[in-house]
Amino acid sequence: MDTLLERSQAARQTLEAVISRVCGACVRNCCHQGTMMGSQDVRRLVKGVRIEPGRGQALRAGLRLRCAELRADLAVIRRVAGMLAQVTPGFGSGDPAEIERHAVEWERFCDLLDSDFPLDFENLVRLQMFSAIRSNTLHVLARFPGALSALVNLGRGTGSFRFVHKRIAPPRCLYHVADAGADIGGGCIAGRWKPAKCANFFCPGDPNVLHAIRDAMSFDEFVAAHMLVSDAAEALSAIRVEVELGPAYLEPKILVGFPPNMADEIAAGLRPLNMTPAHQRVSGHFLRSTAEVCSDLESAASGRGLIVSCDTVDGVSLYELAVALDRFRAAGKPQAFYLIAANLRPRSFIPHPLWADEMMAQPLSSLDILLCRDRQPASGPESGDL
Repeated sequence: MDTLLERSQAARQTLEAVISRVCGACVRNCCHQGTMMGSQDVRRLVKGVRIEPGRGQALRAGLRLRCAELRADLAVIRRVAGMLAQVTPGFGSGDPAEIERHAVEWERFCDLLDSDFPLDFENLVRLQMFSAIRSNTLHVLARFPGALSALVNLGRGTGSFRFVHKRIAPPRCLYHVADAGADIGGGCIAGRWKPAKCANFFCPGDPNVLHAIRDAMSFDEFVAAHMLVSDAAEALSAIRVEVELGPAYLEPKILVGFPPNMADEIAAGLRPLNMTPAHQRVSGHFLRSTAEVCSDLESAASGRGLIVSCDTVDGVSLYELAVALDRFRAAGKPQAFYLIAANLRPRSFIPHPLWADEMMAQPLSSLDILLCRDRQPASGPESGDL
């Protein structure tokens, strides 16, 4: 029988192949519907830059590529503004000044992208301003008949402006680049630190990536595909980075197959934040509903954290955990929650309803599920069915 590590690696290859084949093939590509990077997502990205080697370089290089595209759009905007000044009756002195004011804001944003700004929260959160800058600029131009059509026509081949149902289409996500070669590649330059909504496959498109995934793999294979191979030192290092950045950066973790003393190591790692997490020991299988998990987290002492140790966990339980933890994340209340399971059961009793009912999102992909690469071959609970 294949080990959990082998099953996880095979499942991840299948999942990545489906995503590579399907994502972007539809006309409603979510990466072309604006940027979904919220403030808590920015914190996750900041942490990723610290943890993942090379992520910072890829992020900076990708933003500079996007900067070049935005400067091309800005050139088209200024060209249209110049034409309006020449041909529009009643184009008063205040109108070109207002357009230029927005153009200057656009240019300053490009200068930020082009600079060597620190990849920290204070700077990366400023990138959220672009949606407003673009919207305000187009709103001013839209006051003049034909101005938006001129943006599309004059920008063909250089700019990104295009019509969808008689309206200017939303911009491509700021963190999405076209194929840029081996150094960066194409797609999301945030990598696995992408926004939670994106990571959870919110997909309204046709072809639909979740339908393709269901055709290619089972529910439990999908769960196994989201396990990241790690070891105790790497997992504790990630927690240490979060602690150094501050309580707002703490992120729940599921740890499978790690040494028995992992709970003590995690507790020790949280001490710099004056946190003494409660430690619950579950005999046998971990199975709690979303409501039960939320209740446990609400009842935990504020700022204390919670560590749960168990023998086994399965995909359905992880889904319930993910839904509960995502609610706290969305509410801006990050949780120091750690589930330490000796094994992941290879088969769930039934697929989770969110999978079975073909919901557009799967609340699992933004959850850190770490599989210890040094774990010993399991017997007993792992090989049994629930």
